[in-house]
Amino acid sequence: MTRQLDRIRISLTSREAAEWFIRLKDTAPSRADHREYLHWLKASPSHMAEALHIGRMYGLLRRAQSVSSDAPQQAGS
Repeated sequence: MTRQLDRIRISLTSREAAEWFIRLKDTAPSRADHREYLHWLKASPSHMAEALHIGRMYGLLRRAQSVSSDAPQQAGS
C-alpha cells in the first residue's frame, strides 16, 4: 500500500510541476502567481526536484530541436 501511495504522490507532484511550468512559461504570470509558485516549491523537496527535472527536460528538447533544425535536409526529404 505504501508503494502505491508513493507512486500516486510522485505522479501528482509531476503533474503539478508540469502545470506550473506551462502556467509560468505560456502565460503572463502575475506577482501572485510567482509567490504561489515559490510557496509550492518550498512546500517539499520533491516539488523542487520535479521542477528542476522538467526544466532540464525542456532545455534538452530545445537543444535537440535547434540541432535538428540546423541539420542539412536529407536528399529526398
